[in-house]
Amino acid sequence: MSGFYPTQDVREAAQGNWIAILATMIPEIEPALKKLGRGHVPCPMPGHGSKKKNFRVFKDVNETGGAICSCGSWKEGFNVLMDYHGWDFEETKEHVARFLQLEKVVPRSDRSKCDRRRDSKSSPATRPSQKAAEHGSDIEEQAIASFENSYQKQSPENRNQASSVDRGAGAPNQAITPEATLPVADVSNSPQVTIADIYKAKPWLSATAEELAEQRKRDQLYQEHLEERIEKLWNEALCLDSPGAEPARAYFRNRQVSIRGLNLNNTLRFVPKLVYRDEDGNNLGDHPAIVAAIRDKDGKLVTLHRTYLTKNGKKARVPSAKKMMPVPANKEVVGGAIRLGNPQDGVIGISEGMETALSVYRATGQTVWSLVSCSILQGFEPPAGTKVVVHWADKDRSAAGELADAVLRERLEPRGIKVVTMLPAVPIPRRAKGVDWNDVLIEQGLFGFPRKEHLRRLCQIGQEERNVI
Repeated sequence: MSGFYPTQDVREAAQGNWIAILATMIPEIEPALKKLGRGHVPCPMPGHGSKKKNFRVFKDVNETGGAICSCGSWKEGFNVLMDYHGWDFEETKEHVARFLQLEKVVPRSDRSKCDRRRDSKSSPATRPSQKAAEHGSDIEEQAIASFENSYQKQSPENRNQASSVDRGAGAPNQAITPEATLPVADVSNSPQVTIADIYKAKPWLSATAEELAEQRKRDQLYQEHLEERIEKLWNEALCLDSPGAEPARAYFRNRQVSIRGLNLNNTLRFVPKLVYRDEDGNNLGDHPAIVAAIRDKDGKLVTLHRTYLTKNGKKARVPSAKKMMPVPANKEVVGGAIRLGNPQDGVIGISEGMETALSVYRATGQTVWSLVSCSILQGFEPPAGTKVVVHWADKDRSAAGELADAVLRERLEPRGIKVVTMLPAVPIPRRAKGVDWNDVLIEQGLFGFPRKEHLRRLCQIGQEERNVI
């Protein structure tokens, strides 16, 4: 009998079950799930090309399945599965629905047709795609294999108890009950694999789900006053020309960038003592810090980016000297930017790092906004009146900057906004993950940058040319 899985039904059933879904369908994602969204691990996505720990799941991963990495961001588990396996949405929905053992909805018209043709062969139009069928079998076999060993070691009595495993507070969705033992759709010869079986085979899933639920409660309390904390920190921070902001000025001198001529009081400030907490929430002490305002397309403050320093203007010796504060639940950081000046004649430059942006300004005089990460850069929304966006991209071994550039170009050029990509011409040093334009400034000085006249010509030539340096 033909039928379909309603998208909303699958979404609701998956909510509260995403860690089990992801752990079964993407075994390489387990280290990230065990970090509870508080730590980074090597990216499991195919083609990422880097062993650096840039990937993490969101703290609400059991509800959303979301994750983020330097190579991209995924708001929900469907997107993660689509990118990992190369499926389209319908195929992904099919696999998730089968894993959750949902029943297909069969329209009345299809039921009557099916009754009349019960003994005839199904029309090709009513069957799942060949690709979906092939991948569906693979995923179901993986689900079975994920608990097979531990399941076979149990006594028959214990096996019969599998359907009564309590998933606890960490799996709040009651639509998929442990007692549900419906056969996996369209796989008549497969054993009955339940969510309870998966949790029983992977004990860490239950513990992780419970901890995520508790963490979510703590995060909700934190979110209630997050916007106030951001505003308070920003309002109490010092302007960079303040006598007490010398560590910030020393940092910029060490990076050989200049902030002269830029009115950055509404963009960059300094905090003499700012607490540093690692990914597990441990207090590692107070450090001087530069705080940068990330503002949305309307210029409203979204959150703050922090660069932790030593007193003499070096990066602080902490696990990650650059950290973005959490984003309030009612705001969106994608599309925002650290605004380091005003656009000039319809032209705006963009980069990942603040240091790259200020390096370009010093060398060319062009205003460049920092977008912090590739995932934010992909969703950049230029200010009104923008005709040309110049992307001063990082050259990474992972090609993350170039991939982000391709996404940005696909978004902006159909809207009549030309994208010019500037990539450092220098090779990536051995043992380095990449080079950026601040590296060029430090190593080659102003001569490592294109001349202003050449840059102006690039911003004027036809959109049909690729314009990559």
